[in-house]
Amino acid sequence: MTTEQKIRKVATKVRKWADANTIRFGHTKRLMGMCAITSGMIFTELNAQGIKAKLIYSWGHVFIISNGYVVDVTASQFCGGPKVRILKIQDATKDHWERNRTFLKLSTLKTWQVQGNWPRNQLVDYRA
Repeated sequence: MTTEQKIRKVATKVRKWADANTIRFGHTKRLMGMCAITSGMIFTELNAQGIKAKLIYSWGHVFIISNGYVVDVTASQFCGGPKVRILKIQDATKDHWERNRTFLKLSTLKTWQVQGNWPRNQLVDYRA
């Protein structure tokens, strides 16, 4: 299995989990508010498999960059489209994929979210 296939497998699994749990977490069916949570799950799983990943913040949105790809399972909230987005970095031109801040640890992202007064049910490690 290629690295891209492994990334897609993890992202698809997390998106299915998010679709099944979004209401229980207090979010909409469009997954608004789930970006940090799902990105944290993808980040953790990819790194556990030895695939380096970074958490990226952009204008109120969190997604993953790994092996030259943007990985985003909640981008459908902005513009519809596929539930799982995996694009080469150079093809990720929407504003919600701009790179404003990079995090290499879940704990650093969570500290930054808490300092920024993010709602509790949107924190990277939130579990309902």
